[in-house]
Amino acid sequence: MPLVLNLHGYTDIAHNQIIYSSMNLVADANDFVLVYPFGSTDQNGDTIWNSGVTSEDVNDLGYLSALIDTLLVNYQLNASRVYICGFSNGGFNVLLFSLCYV
Repeated sequence: MPLVLNLHGYTDIAHNQIIYSSMNLVADANDFVLVYPFGSTDQNGDTIWNSGVTSEDVNDLGYLSALIDTLLVNYQLNASRVYICGFSNGGFNVLLFSLCYV
């Protein structure tokens, strides 16, 4: 099965991304595994993906890469069909991730 990661925006949480995107319905209808990772927190305590727009030291590219690798090892997923999408700050991270992840 394909794998899709759906990233929340700045100051938001994964649960809200589930509600906003309604992608669970799309995943069910199109037979793919959908994961909503949770970003880290910045110095103000707000949730964030480190997409290079702040001075945070969090390695979200490493986190997402490790998450994908773990999911591929533990579940019957198609490694050539891994996708990532996101809203706002999560979308910034999608661009950075797509340029760096191999």
